[in-house]
Amino acid sequence: MPVTECAQRAIEAWLPVREMFLLEFDLKTPALLLSLGPHHSAERLDVRSIHRLLKVMAKAKGLPEYHPHQLRHACGTHLHDNGVELLAISRLLGHSRLATTQIYTRVSTGRMLKVYRKAHPHAA
Repeated sequence: MPVTECAQRAIEAWLPVREMFLLEFDLKTPALLLSLGPHHSAERLDVRSIHRLLKVMAKAKGLPEYHPHQLRHACGTHLHDNGVELLAISRLLGHSRLATTQIYTRVSTGRMLKVYRKAHPHAA
């Protein structure tokens, strides 16, 4: 899975904190991001928890409320607009069928112009 340097640094900073939680509450989970349940059980961070976090963060920043799926879609579209192959995006997003990923083929105007200027003999 492709990870930016910034994301890699964030993950590296999080891992010791995650390990501390696992040790402190005697938990075992392979999940990178976890949610601590009411009975000190570790659960994989789910969509509802992420939605609640996004809601709080957006409100604090004066932004409209976002749903995790909007961010997922924006990520897939951004990857496609920057030339990442559809199959790679499909695998990254965990789609079982390539047809599910085809929604990201709605190409942005900027990308279409870029391709046009590169390919058309009279575009210069």
